[in-house]
Amino acid sequence: MLSGCVSGKVCMAVEDLRAELLEFDGIAVSILSEARARHRDDEGFLDGLVALFADENSTVADGATWILKAELEDGTVLPRVATEALITSLDTLSSWPSVLHVFQIVDRLDLNMDQAGRVILRAKTFTGHKRPFLRAWSMHAVVVLGRRFPEFSQDAEAALTCGEADAAASVRARARRLRQ
Repeated sequence: MLSGCVSGKVCMAVEDLRAELLEFDGIAVSILSEARARHRDDEGFLDGLVALFADENSTVADGATWILKAELEDGTVLPRVATEALITSLDTLSSWPSVLHVFQIVDRLDLNMDQAGRVILRAKTFTGHKRPFLRAWSMHAVVVLGRRFPEFSQDAEAALTCGEADAAASVRARARRLRQ
């Protein structure tokens, strides 16, 4: 069972979800879509997803972040407690897909200034990452949050300037979209 579980029923549902996420090969997102459909009505589903971000198996964390991203894109609102847990887990995410998924949803999260600052600090560590897609979305996170919180506007401008000069066309394109 997951550490910190208080309800046996919720813990079992999360363990069932984890077992399904272990089947994810990093490519066939149909596995994730099916797991999402089966578990989205489970008690504690969102909290369980966020708890799985810290899983030692990156496949589980990648799947959990992908499912959360899909949920938020469909209009689900992440409760404040789960949002705080997500932000706390951000520094422990070790695989680039997991981090990418979080950067892709920052505009759907209700963050306070402290949480935004923590995301920005983490995002800035990816400005030189070898994967252009991750560089583009880390810039996106900094810019979106920098616009939402004026205290970080200089970070946003610096990220845009860096993105506009990036060697990768995809990063420059995202910078142009954000500039508009």
